[in-house]
Amino acid sequence: MISRLVRAAVFLACACALPVRAADPVDKTLQLRLDAVKSDPNEPRNHFNLGLEYYNRQMFDQASAAFQQALKVNKSDKEAHEAVDLDACQILGNITLTLKRNSEAVKWFDQGLKRAPNDPVCLFGRGQAYYLDKKVSAAQDAFKRFLTDTAGNPKAAETAPQALVYLGAMALDKKKYDEAANFFREVVQKYPKSSKEAAYNLSLVLLSRGDELVKKNQLDQAAPLNDEAVAADPTNAAAQRSSALVHFRLGDK
Repeated sequence: MISRLVRAAVFLACACALPVRAADPVDKTLQLRLDAVKSDPNEPRNHFNLGLEYYNRQMFDQASAAFQQALKVNKSDKEAHEAVDLDACQILGNITLTLKRNSEAVKWFDQGLKRAPNDPVCLFGRGQAYYLDKKVSAAQDAFKRFLTDTAGNPKAAETAPQALVYLGAMALDKKKYDEAANFFREVVQKYPKSSKEAAYNLSLVLLSRGDELVKKNQLDQAAPLNDEAVAADPTNAAAQRSSALVHFRLGDK
């Protein structure tokens, strides 16, 4: 059921270059990054920019080495380079997620959170890494922390609906229907632009719960759930059929 509900998406931030050939202007960019590192190996930004070049070429081993070096070098102005450290941890976490090294990704996001405890990227990425590593309890705690610690932060608005969908899917997998429905309702109510998938998920949850009650012949309790399933997603033909059947059977009583 989860695979149907959740479209896990790893959020990779950054932009820049492409392939490598000697006469290509793009290659000059990479060479400039390499030259900058040679010229001033103690400047974290030089290693970070080199990492971006490799990262955007999907040369992940070289990118990881450059980002880690950016974290290691001595920083003459700690405050000025805090952003470099945080960005490096974010991207290292995303790289390891891409390579399916989920436990390692957790460690990088944790490092980022030591620098910025309420950082939305690291908080969400940590939850995602736990989820993909099938550590459900840790993933639930991480996503709940993300939602709590980033409340009101506009930078978290894009991933907050996804965090709620993850939580709803995990609750549904444990057949905690009421809890799952509440997570999906929250997406529908708070994030209408992201509500289409959540509305469908909510309809499925309510229908599942309604069908269980029908099997127990608890039609009076099943009817409002099936009706809400139809209201949540009017295109759900299964919900429409179930609702009509329950009301028909209630009429026969």
